[in-house]
Amino acid sequence: MATFTLTIGADTFVGGPGDDTVYGTAATLNAGDSLTGGAGTDVLQLVGTGAFRIDQLAAFTEFENIKIENDTNTFANLTLSSQPIEVDGTGYLELFVNSPSNWNSSDIIKGDPSRSTYIFFRNFQNSYPLYDLTSNTFSNLAIDGSGDNVTLAINNSDTAGVQGFNASGQNDNLVTASSTLDLSHTTVSGFRVSSTNGLGTTFTVSDLGTAFQIAGGPGQDTIVANGFTFTANQRNTIFATASIEKIIDNSGTYTAGPSLSINNPPTLSNVASSVQVSGSGQTVTLSPSVSVSDPDNLTLATPP
Repeated sequence: MATFTLTIGADTFVGGPGDDTVYGTAATLNAGDSLTGGAGTDVLQLVGTGAFRIDQLAAFTEFENIKIENDTNTFANLTLSSQPIEVDGTGYLELFVNSPSNWNSSDIIKGDPSRSTYIFFRNFQNSYPLYDLTSNTFSNLAIDGSGDNVTLAINNSDTAGVQGFNASGQNDNLVTASSTLDLSHTTVSGFRVSSTNGLGTTFTVSDLGTAFQIAGGPGQDTIVANGFTFTANQRNTIFATASIEKIIDNSGTYTAGPSLSINNPPTLSNVASSVQVSGSGQTVTLSPSVSVSDPDNLTLATPP
């Protein structure tokens, strides 16, 4: 096992066949450093607070782990690169991901259970970045969308380890392709939560605020309330503003009714194909053999 301590100058480290550890601080980790691990388990051990820019290093490859020990009352800032890595944080920590090219689907992020850890997925460009988190592992942290039009692809493995999803930009989205998404152990604020599953997704929530963030998708989507009950007005609001077909809570199971908007066209059957009806505000008399199905549940008048 070899150890190496960074200096304030440009350092070069190449690991050997065993486990190696490189020690650094915000003052000694700088853009001139070239760090290459070896065949063993190689660790970059960062100490204290300040800004640690992994993305700006001359080289950073073949390291398996970044450990940050921050015993101060301020946040250490770590900006990631594309290198697959496990980050283990002790103390207050903020991680920044500046673009999807700086994120790796193998990344594992573990925060301190007794201190706050945040990951900020950013959009610095006038673009629509998609960050795929479905293969990652998270624990003891919160995730933030930083900027407009940020989309995070998530699943149940993500929500199990994330304490909260927060976004302050415009058009920030959480998207799942799964048939279920358990949000009962986390909260969602600012993100629109949608499904791309053609058959539908069952969303489980434990708070009203998260439920109102769910938009649904093209399939038959369900919201299940865990530990609370919707009021009738709250259910109606969700059905009217989101693509949700079913709500289940302690009071029962509810399904979306016909559209609440007016003037949906009725469906006529047993009508000759040559018949045409046009005009507005006119009285139309139908043959008794014609069947009418109206999505607005309007009552048809009987002719005198």
